[in-house]
Amino acid sequence: MIQTITVENVKELHLLYFIDKSIPTKVLKKNNNKNYLEKWREFIKIHKPVDYRVEKYIINERLKNGTYDAYSLAWKAGRLSYNEYNKDVEFCGFSDKDKCGNSIYRNEYGNTILKESFKEYYDNIKGCSKEINDKINTEDDDKWEVIYNKAYSKVPVNMGPVNIINALFFITKGKAPIYDRFVHRAAKALFMEISPSDVYLGSNPEKKEVDKVVKMYKEYMILLKKLFPKEIGKDNCFISRELDRALWVYGHANNKWMDNNLGTCPPSKAGQKMHKSKCVNVI
Repeated sequence: MIQTITVENVKELHLLYFIDKSIPTKVLKKNNNKNYLEKWREFIKIHKPVDYRVEKYIINERLKNGTYDAYSLAWKAGRLSYNEYNKDVEFCGFSDKDKCGNSIYRNEYGNTILKESFKEYYDNIKGCSKEINDKINTEDDDKWEVIYNKAYSKVPVNMGPVNIINALFFITKGKAPIYDRFVHRAAKALFMEISPSDVYLGSNPEKKEVDKVVKMYKEYMILLKKLFPKEIGKDNCFISRELDRALWVYGHANNKWMDNNLGTCPPSKAGQKMHKSKCVNVI
């Protein structure tokens, strides 16, 4: 028998986003049962978990301030780490020099982004941030096309559509949701009541294919709205970081969770029974 999980239960997975040793014990106790997380960790293989302290830093020092800079770019690329000695967040394999001696940054794939080009992009998007934030609060049919085009202007080589949306995420303080393929995959799986491993997502469109990028982004937002209507707009963000992290984890699942392997999925609240009518197949 395939175990089932509710949309609400998915939110319990957010702690698997983090490296175990970086999560404060009080956070583990407050949010979930550690044994339950260990069972899920056996089941979902996360190749690159994030340090809890890096996430806390990026939210408090960048997202809440509406700041987009090299740290915001490095975070999305998975190239920030926490230095235990200095008790601070620093670049990790992000800032470098190319063969010609040019200062560069490295994206998530290791491809080079000229630091000078990024500075020009940073200045440009900072200059139009008010216009973007004004537009995002409208109900205009074309608002996402307009917003993306503004964020697309002067974008450097090796910064794709996901990086452009990442810039929007920061300068709008989360009103424009960050985009991630694993989150999109998880949302589609929940919506269609199938396993995330059965979801097909084609390659991301190129950044210059504005119409395709916007359609992908709109579909993503529509799915989140339908699945989590009560979560949309909380704390002035499109969705909370906790929910985004949980969906990212769920989107990594590739196998079916069988009862005889891991037992019963705990309810989302102590003593609460799961309602089969609200359940969907877990991966």
